[in-house]
Parts: sequence; C-alpha cells; structure tokens
Amino acid sequence: MSDPRAVDPPHSDDEAAWQDLVRRFHESSPGEGGPAGTPPSGDPAAEADSPGAASPGVRPSAGTGARPGPRDHVVDEPEDDFEPPEPPPLSSAEPALALAWTGVVVSLGLALVITVFVRSAPSLLGWTLAGVFLVSAGYLASRLPRERHDDDDGAQV
Repeated sequence: MSDPRAVDPPHSDDEAAWQDLVRRFHESSPGEGGPAGTPPSGDPAAEADSPGAASPGVRPSAGTGARPGPRDHVVDEPEDDFEPPEPPPLSSAEPALALAWTGVVVSLGLALVITVFVRSAPSLLGWTLAGVFLVSAGYLASRLPRERHDDDDGAQV
C-alpha cells in the first residue's frame, strides 16, 4: 500500500500554483497603482493610461491589473429634496362597520374553538357569542341597500 502522505503528482502543480498566488498576494499592497511589485509612479497621467486604471464613475477593482466590470460602476445620484406625500390612513372604514364585521368573525371563530376543544363551556358564554353574532349580523344586514334598480347589474366603482 502506498504512503498516504506522499504528494500526488497532479496535486503538486495545484499546490505550487496556490503558493504562488499566496506569495503574490502578500507582496502586493492595497495602495499600489500597478501590478504586484510595481510601485505607483505618482504621475496621474501615467496612471490614467495604465490598463488597470479606472474610468470616471468606475470604482477601482479589488484585484491588481483587473479590468473593471459591471459591479464596479458607481452611479452619482442627484440630491433631491424629495419628500414623499403623507400616506393615507390605514383604515378608512367606519368604526361601527369594522366593529360589526369583527363581531361576526370573532363570535363564529370562538364558537367553533369552544365547540371543538372545550366541551364543558358555560352556557352563558354560548348565549353571549350568539347574541354578539346576531347583533353584528343584524347591523350589517341593515346597511344593505333597500331598493334594487332593474337596469343596474350590481357593479359599483
């Protein structure tokens, strides 16, 4: 059986390439203008002509000598004094109408939960839920239109 610590020949090239990348990374510093090992010239015209130089509105890329890509583009946003309009109120419904709908839904929901899970509920609770439902449904029914127009299809905008 072969020694597991022996380096596999195809992986030795990978290891050498990795070590070269690490060495070049540590040799370059973030403030350098040119490729690794090349000090910046200090001349703005020379730096603008270099292949790694960024064009106006483009952020310099993190890698040295890399071309700028679409994610390097910086948009200059105009400074507006825009203030959004006041939002409308959350509920424009009448409070009595909202309370009636709440009474119908909650009384039916509680009656269902009590019927399924609580077998020995007091009868007063059942009568109270029935009364809340009837009063709420009666109020909603009283809000319905009283007459019907024959030429109206019922759609309202």
